[in-house]
Amino acid sequence: MTREYLERVENFTEFCKTTPTLACDLMELNQRCEKIEQFRKSFSETGSEIFTASIRTGIVLLLLTLREASVCEIQMALNEPRQPLISHHLSEMRKAGWLQSKKHGRWTCYSLVPKKRESMTHLLDVIREE
Repeated sequence: MTREYLERVENFTEFCKTTPTLACDLMELNQRCEKIEQFRKSFSETGSEIFTASIRTGIVLLLLTLREASVCEIQMALNEPRQPLISHHLSEMRKAGWLQSKKHGRWTCYSLVPKKRESMTHLLDVIREE
């Protein structure tokens, strides 16, 4: 799965080179990859597989970390080999008003709706204070 993700990143980098408005800084891309890898390790260490909605929980936490992510980034971060399952959860979360999406050529990036981001950030602050 890591090799597939890296191929997608290379394709996206190539896409950005041909699309000036979406030009990717290689250093920024490497930082994103590092953040995704850190998130993946931390998320798996929590024993996330026991949660019923671990994928949706993971999506929310990842989007709090990255602000915006593509399906393949989400798939890599959650270590989930089934892309259609990720897409299903993203679709359901959009319908429920949690996510918004933005097209970048043939790529779709997802982010939390600002009000939901605010609520989750506040909730995490409250938990941290405990």
